[in-house]
Amino acid sequence: MKHYELPSNAGEVTIEWLNHALRSDSSGLVLDSNITSFSFDVLGEGKGFMNQVVRLKLQIGQGASSSDLTLVAKFPSQDPEIQALNDRAGEGQRENMFYQDIGGNTDMPTPTLYFSGFDAATGNSILIIEDLAQARPGDSVAGCSLDDVDLAIRCLADFQAKWWNDSGVAQYAWLPQKNEDASFYAREYDRSWNILMNKSQGMMPDRLWVFGQNLGRYIGTVRRYLSGSPTTLVHGDYRPDNCFFGNHQDQRPLTIFDWEYCTEGRGVYDVATFLCEALTTKERAEYEIDFLVLYHSLLVDKGITGYSFDQCLIDYRWAYLDLTVFWAVTGGPCDWTSSRAKQYLDNTLERIDAALYDNECAKLIL
Repeated sequence: MKHYELPSNAGEVTIEWLNHALRSDSSGLVLDSNITSFSFDVLGEGKGFMNQVVRLKLQIGQGASSSDLTLVAKFPSQDPEIQALNDRAGEGQRENMFYQDIGGNTDMPTPTLYFSGFDAATGNSILIIEDLAQARPGDSVAGCSLDDVDLAIRCLADFQAKWWNDSGVAQYAWLPQKNEDASFYAREYDRSWNILMNKSQGMMPDRLWVFGQNLGRYIGTVRRYLSGSPTTLVHGDYRPDNCFFGNHQDQRPLTIFDWEYCTEGRGVYDVATFLCEALTTKERAEYEIDFLVLYHSLLVDKGITGYSFDQCLIDYRWAYLDLTVFWAVTGGPCDWTSSRAKQYLDNTLERIDAALYDNECAKLIL
C-alpha cells in the first residue's frame, strides 16, 4: 500500500492525496466518483487565526454527471514564529484528537469531520471538516446581539454540564488540565507580552500595560486555581469568530469550531472569553451578571450541585486573569497589520483592561 505523507499546507495538496484521504472507509464521506480537480481559497485573513484555513472546492467525476463539493481544511500556520509556538504547545494534535474522540459525541454541535491526520515526526497536522458557508459566521469585531450571546451561553452550559466533574475525562491522555499548560505559558509570557505591546502601537491602555508587566509571575497560581474542582471540558477560545449561527429552521442553531486550546478546567472561563469579545465594554458591564446567572441556573437545572453562584462569580474573576495570559501568548506572534486585525486588537485590549478592573481581578493575586 502506498504511503502518503501529510501535506504541510494547502499548496502541497494533490488530487491523488485528496482521493486517498476522502475516499477511505474512515472518512465518512460518500463519493460516487473520484475527485477530478480542485482549487482553494484562504479563509480567516485578518482574524488573527493561528493556522492556515482554506475552503477546498472539489469537482467530483467528469462531464454531465460531475458535481461540486466544498469542504474546509485546516493546516499549521505558515508563519514560522506561530508554527514554532504551536509546535511547543502541541495544540495541533490536541484538536485532531478532540475531533476523533469527542467531537461527534457531544451536546455542543461541531463541524462534521471527514479527515484527521497528525505526523509526530514533522509536526504536520490537517483537519478536513464540513463547510459551514451557508450559516452566519460570528464576528468578534462586530460583536453579537444579546440573543446570540444568550444562545451561546445556553449551548455552553448544556455542553459543560455533561462533562461536569466527569472522571471519564481522564481517559483522554491528550487533554490537559489547565495547570499542565502552566509551564508553557510561563516560559512564553514575558517575551510574548513585550511583542504584543510593541505591535499594539499605543493601543494598549496604560493600566493594562502596568498590570500585564507583573502578571507572568502568577501564571502558575492562576492555572492551578482554574484546574481545581469542579472541572469540566473547556473550549479554551470560545469567541464569536469561532462560531457559526444557523440561518434557517433546519440548521443547527450554533456550531463551534477551533478546539485546539481545549482543556479540563473551570467552565466559566469560556463564559468570560465569550462575553469579553461578543459585547462592548458598556454592554458587558451591564449584562455580565445576567448571563452569569443564566449560565449557573442552567447548570443547576441540569443537576449540577455543590457549585454556588458566589463561587461561579469568583471563578469568573479568575478567568479574566488567565484570559489575559492567553491573549498575550497567542496574540504576540499574530499579524495585526490589516484594518480588521487592528480593530480586533484595539477592541480586545480595551475590553480585557476594563473587565480586569471592573471585576477587581488584581485583588485575587496581589
